[in-house]
Amino acid sequence: MRPHEFLRHWRRAHGITQMAAARAADVSQAAWSGWERNLTVPQANKLFLLERMTEGQLPASAWSTLGPTDYERVDEFLRRLAGRPDVEEDSCMTT
Repeated sequence: MRPHEFLRHWRRAHGITQMAAARAADVSQAAWSGWERNLTVPQANKLFLLERMTEGQLPASAWSTLGPTDYERVDEFLRRLAGRPDVEEDSCMTT
C-alpha cells in the first residue's frame, strides 16, 4: 500500500475526519486532502509527525520520492565537496 493510500485507510479506520486529522497535524484540510490524493508530499517535519500519529505504522521514509539516480547525484556532489579526486569536476549535479 502506498503512503497516501495508507494515510486515508488509517484515518478512516480510526473514524477521523480529514478536518480533525488536519488540525492534529497543524495543516489545512486541503493540505491533508492533497496528501491522501497523492497530489503533494508532506514536508519533512510533517512526515515525522505522521509517523508519530500512526504509531510508526507509516514511517517517514515511506514517502521517499528520491530514486537511484537522485542518490547517485547526491553522492557525487558530496564526494566533490569533500575534495575527493576520484570524481570529475564537472560531472556533479548535471541533468
